[in-house]
Amino acid sequence: MNKMKQMSRKKKIISSICIAFIVILICLSFGSKRIYTEIEINASEEQVWAIISDLESYKEWNPFMTEAHGELKVGEQLDMKLHNGSLTLDPFNPTLLQVRQGKEINWIGRVANIPRLFDGNHHLVIEPMSNGNVKFIQYEDFQGIIVSLTNLFQKGLFDDTQQGFEKMNNALKIRAE
Repeated sequence: MNKMKQMSRKKKIISSICIAFIVILICLSFGSKRIYTEIEINASEEQVWAIISDLESYKEWNPFMTEAHGELKVGEQLDMKLHNGSLTLDPFNPTLLQVRQGKEINWIGRVANIPRLFDGNHHLVIEPMSNGNVKFIQYEDFQGIIVSLTNLFQKGLFDDTQQGFEKMNNALKIRAE
């Protein structure tokens, strides 16, 4: 009888481990999301770059990234404050991955600074257009286990982020034009 209880207990443990493994695989397989926005701005690349690269001025015009401090150098960590719908991230300290003068700023932000938990790879891109205007593109690729759970249970977070990007894009357009 005692051996039967031990066997039953081992089966429960193995079953629990298998279920946990399956849940982790599901989370990892659904753990990505992209938010993409763009806007045409009647201004030069230089004008738009001057605005987005002046982090200290964000508090004057940017409704999404309401504070930003730091040096635009690869590997540097920025000190930012984000307003995303009802959520405020303060402090938010992304690390710069790429800075292409006049073209792009790219950083990665992480929840609790833990890789693959909830990573956001954020891009601010300026593209020239044939009509003399620029296309400002703002997008972010989210990845990680919490992204999967957010996709399942808190889709409003991504909707709020999309709206935050659009508000910033419109405010940038107004400031540049």
